[in-house]
Amino acid sequence: MALNIFVMLFIGLLWGLLYAFPLRHAQTSADFKPLRVFLIAFGVIFLGNALFAFLGTRSLWMAATLSPLTSVGALEDAADGAALILNGIVSMDNPILTANYVAYTACEDEESCTMRHVPENLRLTLGDGDAVIINNDFSRVAWPAANNPPAPFYSANYLAPGEPIIVVGRKTTGAALQADIVYVGTHRAFLARAKGRLLVSAVITLLNLGGAASIVILSLHRWRTLQQQGENLTTNPHESSSI
Repeated sequence: MALNIFVMLFIGLLWGLLYAFPLRHAQTSADFKPLRVFLIAFGVIFLGNALFAFLGTRSLWMAATLSPLTSVGALEDAADGAALILNGIVSMDNPILTANYVAYTACEDEESCTMRHVPENLRLTLGDGDAVIINNDFSRVAWPAANNPPAPFYSANYLAPGEPIIVVGRKTTGAALQADIVYVGTHRAFLARAKGRLLVSAVITLLNLGGAASIVILSLHRWRTLQQQGENLTTNPHESSSI
């Protein structure tokens, strides 16, 4: 989301400068034509940023509206491919990687954070058994930071057995799912976070669409103005000579 905001503000600034100076000061169609590449590029970036923000909005909406599943039986009853939320704990049966971590991301110093071990097939315990997360490329949200990370880590965020966990994803087969988000905390805290971010994500989507629309509307208006001026000069050559 931070990247969406940065891209939107940066392209918005460039579009504002382009409109305020070369576009508004263009006197002929020939002055306008070199600007078309920038106008198209800015419009495409706005639309692409809106798409990414919309996908985030859709995920957050799903997270805010779906009722969490708390049993393997309910998970197995769900249709394959169905969007769902699981509410459980990190299983005690996960293998320990280091310290008491079953998964972690870590920094080796203040500038480099390349150490990461998030295994596939992480297990989470529900009310009547374990479910399995088959992928390891999910978003890691609110993972606790280690107070005293083990060597050689400078800092680390981790999953530990017994931690309350919320998983947002899609059912694959049986008691397995493909996760989009793995959040450490209670469902109540997760819901509050999702609702807050949902509004921000929706606003970002609308602002990017507005930016793309402004490029189309203002550019067409300026182009038609220049075309009309050119036609007036053609039909009234005395005006151009007097100028």
